Amino acid sequence: MEIDKNLIKELRAIIGFGILDCKNALESTGSDLERSVENLRKKGAKVVQNRSHKKAAEGIVHAYIDPLKGIGVLVEINCETDFVASTEDVKNFAVSLARHVSSLEEMHGVFSKINPEDIGYKEELDALIIKTRENILINKIACFRST
Repeated sequence: MEIDKNLIKELRAIIGFGILDCKNALESTGSDLERSVENLRKKGAKVVQNRSHKKAAEGIVHAYIDPLKGIGVLVEINCETDFVASTEDVKNFAVSLARHVSSLEEMHGVFSKINPEDIGYKEELDALIIKTRENILINKIACFRST
């Protein structure tokens, strides 16, 4: 069965898996995009679970200051390898996470360490783990008031 390349591209944009995984998912579902997404999400959950025991000792720290609100955020992201830590995907994730944290109204009064599990970013983190095939942790988040 020949799978439309645009459909593969669309599935990749939705789920973040590689070309071959997307093609195989579409073949197994008869080009049903919704079922393919569902199947790949199940596969992705297994990837996240399998990687969770791996040591994540490399990483990056990103600093963000929201000039309008005077809120600063430090985010530490840890990965298994320095190669993945230096990718644009991880850097963009750190930037997005820092901006997200600075926008949380309930955090504006808390200028100390924040529990990463309390910020509602698990789906984005899981998508990054699936894409990189590495264990990635939001290790630390701290907010502060800029001067």
